[in-house]
Amino acid sequence: MKSAKSGRLGVTLIELMASLALAGLVLSGAFSLLSVLSAVPSSNAQQIDLIAKAGEGERHFRALLQMAVVPAAGRAPLFGDRSSAQFRTRCTSAGGWLEPCTVSLQLVRRSDHTIVQVREGDGFWQESLRLGGQAALRYLERAWEEDVWRDEWRGSMTAPVAFALVTSVDTLIFLGAGR
Repeated sequence: MKSAKSGRLGVTLIELMASLALAGLVLSGAFSLLSVLSAVPSSNAQQIDLIAKAGEGERHFRALLQMAVVPAAGRAPLFGDRSSAQFRTRCTSAGGWLEPCTVSLQLVRRSDHTIVQVREGDGFWQESLRLGGQAALRYLERAWEEDVWRDEWRGSMTAPVAFALVTSVDTLIFLGAGR
């Protein structure tokens, strides 16, 4: 650019300010685009993590029920109703081996879903499963003539053949130790 007065090449202050403002807008747009793009893998990773945790919770829940033991005389038997259960099983110890323990289950009902919580021994309640809708526990008893699903299990000397988590749209069945 040639200045009309001096005949020198250069840029006016207004041109410099306009080019800096334009560069700022371009960099701001690029930064916004990169931040949006970087958030996508994070949300996908969070979804994958939630799916993995849900799968792990179901596997853990299934293992506890399959290893339920029929108690010896004088030990607390299995008790259960539509919203909770307590039974003896084998839990993984800190050393990695299995040892006898008492497990408590409870269904925490929310308006649109049910949370299945598990407590091993005197530990903390941990979310194991999350089911859509209102859920209830059911227990399959092996009878002489036909198998019967029960709403509660009270101190029987045998373990249920299976446990079920029943919702209005789905039923999850877990084989028990009494199979």
